Amino acid sequence: MRTRSIDIEPLSLALSALGSGQAWLVGGRIRDRLLDRPCLDTDLAVADGAIELARAIARASSGTAVVLDAARDVARVVWPGSPTRSLDIARLTSESIDADLRLRDFTVNAMALPLDAAGIDRLADGGPVLRERLLDPRGGLADLDQGILRLTAARALDDDPLRMLRALRLAAELRFEIDPESAVAIRSRAALASRPAGERQRGELLRLLAADRGAHDIARLDHLGLLEPVLPELAATRGVQQSLPHDRDVYQHCLASLAAVELLQALLARPSTDGDDPPCLRAMSAGGAIEIEPAWQGVIERNRASLLAHASAPGEIDRRLWWRMAALIHDIGKTETQRWDPGRGRFRFLGHDTKGAELIPGMGRRLRFSAQEARFLEGLLRHHLRPLHLAAAGGASARGIHHLFRDAGSIGVDVAFLALADNASKGGVRPDFAGHLAQVTGALFDAWFEHPELTVRPPMPLDGRELMQALALSPGPQVGQLLAQIAEAIAVGELPPGDREAAIALARHQLERR
Repeated sequence: MRTRSIDIEPLSLALSALGSGQAWLVGGRIRDRLLDRPCLDTDLAVADGAIELARAIARASSGTAVVLDAARDVARVVWPGSPTRSLDIARLTSESIDADLRLRDFTVNAMALPLDAAGIDRLADGGPVLRERLLDPRGGLADLDQGILRLTAARALDDDPLRMLRALRLAAELRFEIDPESAVAIRSRAALASRPAGERQRGELLRLLAADRGAHDIARLDHLGLLEPVLPELAATRGVQQSLPHDRDVYQHCLASLAAVELLQALLARPSTDGDDPPCLRAMSAGGAIEIEPAWQGVIERNRASLLAHASAPGEIDRRLWWRMAALIHDIGKTETQRWDPGRGRFRFLGHDTKGAELIPGMGRRLRFSAQEARFLEGLLRHHLRPLHLAAAGGASARGIHHLFRDAGSIGVDVAFLALADNASKGGVRPDFAGHLAQVTGALFDAWFEHPELTVRPPMPLDGRELMQALALSPGPQVGQLLAQIAEAIAVGELPPGDREAAIALARHQLERR
């Protein structure tokens, strides 16, 4: 039965503008149509005049034409909207479409469909009808049916080493296996993976993390030798031993923490449960076993709507993705801070939170993280131990909550979320500590989402200008410090929130003590 659920407008526009020229639909659009997966990006190969065709399509529609490579005659048409649609058009790199397909990256991407009215109809129909007219010189259909990702030739990796990362990402998204010969070719060239531009590596890495089997896929990245050239900070954690309650090295713990974040996100996405506390959620990952305690599940479920809104707030980064990245690298500072404490008979990692945060700027420059993304990761790594410290002290006090949000801002919410994943990926958590951590994370969520006026941002009885006038102070850091002390006193109940004179008296007392 014919379905028109796919977007064929870009192809219809291209066909109308093509005139007497030849063009073929190529690449992922065909692959995804055969797999019945959504695809908003379309690639065309043309015998000649790719840039001119792109401009003609843009003039005939609401699109914008962008020249990607003038020398190679490659252009893109982009249409506004959410999500954005695009059409890439490139001149053939060989003398024929058949030869051009043989030079592509993977066999499942090396299929083509002639761009004419019959071809567009077949694409819309899909299934057997589409298969009948495909050009498939590298056996892509057979590999597609068997769930195999195979290189068209090993030299494809030499032409563009990013294809090694792309192989992992495509295999993750499609749930395909990389064929053994292709895996050998990737492993033998793994050192080249650091050569592509950082933003290209970043794109593939983030899409790999978004594919919902992050720990498995990062382990496969490591198995193929790609972890060290792409994420050397994480690769350095392999074999870094830890003491109880950890039951695995730092690298395996980071993989398990990523899997725990994915499990928590699945918990966020499912409907609420009623009645008694749910059983402990247990799962196996490439990093080992993970356990989400019932009390932690309750904290997540009670704050589901707020956490989902926080994760996808307009104008912010997509925290759902960056929670995964943060979990994966949250302990990279342990490599350089590992010390054996003979008195306690255990490994210690004093300052690994600070050291990890210090590694983020270099990683961000290499992988072209935005300033906002780098700040997010740096803040999470710097503060990720603080909920654990509060739990170890028996629970979150008003002062502890105020201090965390004073220092971390909105990232304090993400720190609390990450703390659950961090502890779910250890060998076992004492029941009393699990309860304390539930209290801490619940109190942090409640303070930020429900009652920020109590401990996060208490109402101030005066501002900096008024404080300077009352105490004859000059502008400077001292004023901010005094205001912070007033805010803390109000947050912990030591100062009435509306008492201006009491606030000034507190500030005067602090000055006298200096």
